[in-house]
Parts: sequence; structure tokens; C-alpha cells
Amino acid sequence: MKHLVMDTLISRVQDKVPVAILRPHGNLDRLTYLGLIDRSKEVYDSGQRFLILDLSDINNIGLSGLYALHSIAMLFRGDEPLDPEGGWAAMRWMANHLDDAPLCIRLLKPQPHVRRALSTSGLPIYDNLAEAMASF
Repeated sequence: MKHLVMDTLISRVQDKVPVAILRPHGNLDRLTYLGLIDRSKEVYDSGQRFLILDLSDINNIGLSGLYALHSIAMLFRGDEPLDPEGGWAAMRWMANHLDDAPLCIRLLKPQPHVRRALSTSGLPIYDNLAEAMASF
């Protein structure tokens, strides 16, 4: 299966702690989820330890997108991300760890239908950047 590169803007903000802000654009689904994980890994490997994912330009999120968000949260906790070849075993692991709220990742401004899809993700969601930044 071909995976598409997702357009993602990256910025960095210094507040109480340095924070990277990733703003992906388009659909977060089976064709793009690995690209977002890769971009997040690049940010993590550059030394950033706090991340805001601005989801305001995400039009749709699929199960693979939720998988990507949890993999990114694990990465920023210092854990190995889920194996994309893990199939249902990885999905079951993700479902069993929804309450492991990450300390260093925040979701920002998802569109209403995306917010509904994220409502059981266990990931903290904010409506404005100042609140998301202050939460670290």
C-alpha cells in the first residue's frame, strides 16, 4: 500500500518549556498516518520533548489516525511507538491504554467531527494555543 506524505508545518515556541507545534493538513488516515509519525519522530529526535498537534486543518481522522496519535504520544513519553505491522494486537494495546494521558503532548483545535472521534482517545484537547502552552 502506498503511503502519502502529509503536508505538515512545524514551528517552535519557547514558553515555560520549549514546545514544538506540528500542524498537519488534510486527512489523517491509512494513507498518511505513517508520515505524521515520521515527522513527529524527526521533531523528537531534534531534542524537542513537548509537542502540540494543531489539528485544525485535519478534515477527517480514521482509526489509523488515532493509532498515529497514540504512537506519537508514546514516542514523546520516551517509549517505543506501536509497531505499524502489529495489526489488531497493537489496536488492542492502544484501546487498553487510553487512560495513560501523556504528559508532553496536547491536541489543539480539532474540528467538531474530528473532536468527536477523539473524545475517547484519552489525549488532552485544547481550544486555544495559550491554554495548551500553559498546560505543560
